[in-house]
Amino acid sequence: MAGSRLEKFGTIYKRVQGLLRSGALKEADKPLWCEVYEAFPPRDPPIYEREKPTGVVPKILYPEDIIRAQFYKTYGNPDVVDFRNERVKTTCQRFVDKYLELLQSEMSKENLFESTVTALKEEGFRLRAAEEVEEFVKTAEAKSPGPPPRLQQQTLSVASIFGEDTVRGKNTEEEDFIMESDDGKTTKL
Repeated sequence: MAGSRLEKFGTIYKRVQGLLRSGALKEADKPLWCEVYEAFPPRDPPIYEREKPTGVVPKILYPEDIIRAQFYKTYGNPDVVDFRNERVKTTCQRFVDKYLELLQSEMSKENLFESTVTALKEEGFRLRAAEEVEEFVKTAEAKSPGPPPRLQQQTLSVASIFGEDTVRGKNTEEEDFIMESDDGKTTKL
């Protein structure tokens, strides 16, 4: 095991234990997962020769998944999702919640998707189909004559920014950068 790096000849845990015993790895540098592994060892040892499980993994499909698929197919992804804030629901999740709420109120399933859209729009949500968004972008691009005008370039120096002498203690500036604009004029930066 000591000369081989193949995963067939030992587990990563045994390798770390060997490094700790030999002194190649200090106790202070011991990975955090080692303590977790010791506290909660696996039921079956993670070795290469272990038999593979033969159970069949069932396909799990919830009713909400079908609603989400239809929502994303129609509206795309209208949100920017912030994973740090779990309290804010995405538009899709709000749509699913409203759909299930209307489903429990004995509404017909035929017009339930459209009824949910209408209900959310009445609550103030802005839902635009993916085709509408693409059309809006195309019209906005067609209206703009070209790229936006360039910003006016300015000459900057340490003295003008900080109001003090330069690093060398002089009030004069050295020409570090010269930038040429589109119309051929040179600008000192």
